[in-house]
Amino acid sequence: MRTILPNGASILVERVSGAKSLVVELFAASRGTEEAPINNGLRHLLEHLIAKGPSGDLDKRLETAGGFLTAETGRDTMSFRVNLPPGKLDLGLRTLGEVMQMPVVTTETIQREAAIVAQEAALRDGQITFSTPPGHRRTAIRA
Repeated sequence: MRTILPNGASILVERVSGAKSLVVELFAASRGTEEAPINNGLRHLLEHLIAKGPSGDLDKRLETAGGFLTAETGRDTMSFRVNLPPGKLDLGLRTLGEVMQMPVVTTETIQREAAIVAQEAALRDGQITFSTPPGHRRTAIRA
């Protein structure tokens, strides 16, 4: 089922009978804010900062409920996926609502997450650069 909201956003729902988990995803397009060599990686850093939620403990709260969040930065999108046990749709939607709120960030949190992004970059193939195809930068945010 597809619903178009007044702001142009799409909601897609697919029910799978007998599913063992529930997945809620948010895709945020970043068209019009393309990266250039001077700001390469900033979108990925932003993904790290917002995936923790405004209070910084989103991953721990999801794990307590039996779920987890993964985030990914592509060339022109960021996506956030919440996996939960069946019956926890309200929690999944609230979680994505939190992801859409910009957290309070400090110099310390930016430095910590920038170091993690740099470690991830070092693990990738040296030929993956500024034009990395969507789906190539994966980050699991877990405790």
